[in-house]
Amino acid sequence: MSEINLLLQKVCDKESFLIFLDHLRLDKIQSSDKWENLSIEDFLEAAYAWAQDSDNKVSESNLWQYFAKLLYAGRSYE
Repeated sequence: MSEINLLLQKVCDKESFLIFLDHLRLDKIQSSDKWENLSIEDFLEAAYAWAQDSDNKVSESNLWQYFAKLLYAGRSYE
């Protein structure tokens, strides 16, 4: 499992979300060839589509992780 995926699984609060967000930013810089959605428009469309299509149960006790998953989905969800 990649480092970004491990960090995604560990998101549980603001601090861990910010760590994940910083690594997602670095992933974009260092591995943009792995990103399907390079423009902000495509990224947001993919994040929106993931939220619409997924059967994710939003746990009110861990909204930080849901937001992290939403941003991660923007990376490559089609």
